[in-house]
Amino acid sequence: MTKTGGKRHIKRIAAPKYWQIPRKHAVWTTRINPGPHPKDASIPLALLLRDYLKVANTMKEVKRILTKRYVKVDGRVRKDYRFPVGHQDVVELVPLEKFYRIVYSKTKGLVPVEISPDEAQYKLCKIMGKRTIRGGMYQLNLHDGRNILVSPEEASKYATKGTLKIKIPEQEILDYFPLKENMYSIVTAGRNMGYEGVIAEIHRLYGPRASNVLITAPDGHEFRTAIEYVFITGENEPVLTTVAKPTEDGE
Repeated sequence: MTKTGGKRHIKRIAAPKYWQIPRKHAVWTTRINPGPHPKDASIPLALLLRDYLKVANTMKEVKRILTKRYVKVDGRVRKDYRFPVGHQDVVELVPLEKFYRIVYSKTKGLVPVEISPDEAQYKLCKIMGKRTIRGGMYQLNLHDGRNILVSPEEASKYATKGTLKIKIPEQEILDYFPLKENMYSIVTAGRNMGYEGVIAEIHRLYGPRASNVLITAPDGHEFRTAIEYVFITGENEPVLTTVAKPTEDGE
């Protein structure tokens, strides 16, 4: 890495393909800081404001907006322009009174979609792990890096790969959707990323990514995907905005 790039930048050509940035506009672009989402499943806050939402034209304007505490992610002020935002995060532009949820698109990866102020109070979080901690409590490890402590009695209700509906920023658990047949879901990776539908069958096998799920899309089309790529969003339909809907130009 040269002095021009430094640790705060990466070459645009090496950035994730789903980042909606001009590849030949300049050599460098913003590098993501370590945070709640992995680098290959998130967008730097700076690029979200400048290249996606277009509320700033330059990086200098982005930094000014963040310094003035005009941006919240999941109800908390964020001032780091390299902060990673990912699936189901709620971004608030305080002066504009606008709210966006980061969701999956069928062709463009992660994208922001505008939501109502009421919906902005909640998000869905996939349970990635569950373990006991000192004192006999259980810790639920969620896909966005947060951890929630629950009692042993409550822990018995929740299983990994299920989804919690929580209130933000309080982290109050409001509902739970287990991974099972007849639940509604979306696909968050692979060639079917951004597709949604009802789980028709779960085929469990041994080995990494061997287990798979058969999903029936709303148009009747069926497809299979790895069980790790499935994100439950509700029982009969999504309880929150979960995918970017196609527009007239195809996306």
